[in-house]
This record gives sequence, C-alpha cells and structure tokens, in this order.
Amino acid sequence: MSPDSDLNTKREAAIAEGLAEARRGAVVAALVIIAIGVILLLNQIGVLPPGLLFTFWPSLLIVFGLGQMLVSQGWQRLSGGGLVLAGALIQLHKLGVLRFGLHDLWPLFIIGAGAALLWNTLKEKSPASTPRSTFFPEFNSTYIFSGTDRKVDTKNFRGGKITAVFGGFKIDLTRSDLEGNEAVLQVDAVFGGGEIVVPDTWRVVVEGAGIFGAFEDQTRLPSEATKTLFVRGAAVFGGVVVRNPR
Repeated sequence: MSPDSDLNTKREAAIAEGLAEARRGAVVAALVIIAIGVILLLNQIGVLPPGLLFTFWPSLLIVFGLGQMLVSQGWQRLSGGGLVLAGALIQLHKLGVLRFGLHDLWPLFIIGAGAALLWNTLKEKSPASTPRSTFFPEFNSTYIFSGTDRKVDTKNFRGGKITAVFGGFKIDLTRSDLEGNEAVLQVDAVFGGGEIVVPDTWRVVVEGAGIFGAFEDQTRLPSEATKTLFVRGAAVFGGVVVRNPR
C-alpha cells in the first residue's frame, strides 16, 4: 500500500469514527435532557415525594459525568470523571453516609490540578493525541459540562456536527477552505452555546431554530462569495453566534 493510500485510509477511518462519536454524543445528550425534563415534570405535578428532588440532585452530576465520559475523549473524559466523583461524594453526604462540609473538599482541586498536569504531560508525548479536527475535513464533537477553543486548519472542510449541553465552544475556521462550494455544519446547543468564526470570503446562511435561545449571524456579506456554509440546528436556552474575524 502506498503512503498516500495509507493516509487516505486513516483519514476515512478518523472521519467515520468522528461521525459515530458525534451521533453517540447527540443521543446521550438527548436522553439526559429528556430524563431531566421527566423528573422535573413529575416533581412539579406532585408525583415525586416532597423533598426527593432536593435530596437526589447530586445524582444529576453523576449522570452528566457518565455521559461526558461516554461521548468525549482526552481531558473532557477526565473532567467527566471529576463530575462523577463530586456527585458521588455530595450524594453520600445528602444521604447521611458521609459527614463533611463543602470546605472539606478543597483538596479535590489539588487532585484535579495534578491530574490535568499529568494528562497534559502524557498528551505531549503522544503524537496520536493531536486533535483530528485540525487535519481532517469533518468536525464532529460533543461537549457536556465542558468546552473547547479549537482552530480547524483543513483545505477540504466538509462540515460536521457540534453538540453542546451545559457547555461552550469556539470554532475557528478562518484558516480552512471548503472542499466544494457548499458545506453544512449542524450545531445543537442546550443550556450552552458558542461561536463559529468563518473566513471573510464565505457566505453564511444561518437556518438554526431558537427555542428560548437564538442563532445570530454577525458575518459580513462578501462581494464575491463562491463558498457557502449552512449553519443549522437548534439552540435551546442557549445561543450560537457566527461571525467573521475581528
């Protein structure tokens, strides 16, 4: 197999993996939101015993953390583990299994800082840990209680999918170019949001739906646009902004 064929095979595999990850992340995020909505509805109509929601709210942190660990990679998975740990400790405190005050948990910040430092050190030694979105044409990511500030540098960008649940993002596409004349970027933000920065030469068509949220197009209309990026999706209690470089 030639080097070019091997590289193309790796790229296609990475793209397929990214699509599968984005689909899995969207499913997990949707299920988490539905579950929270059902619990809140049952509490509002008096089905749940009084005080039950107040007692078991730390379990939501565990659910969010597990969801983030399932759909994320790298430091986001590490932060998901932190949410699970924090939720478990607070839940045990609520149930009376452990007795402590919030001021007793400050060493967790030191542990978290050490874990982050260890992860960054190991990451620097591993070329495979370079974000594939920097090189590959599909951008597919899910952020649950987390976020990113990422630059995408590819000359054959094909679009992709971004899901943010209680999370944020900034995606810089100014050094990218579309593979064809059009690409579609699906963005779904629930209690979160972010911004997408596009080149001045791209025409942007925002077709997102805002539900107690909004999609905002702050781009300038180029005089001779040959490339068009369609931004679609939903912003629920969140916001998405598309703009040009300042």
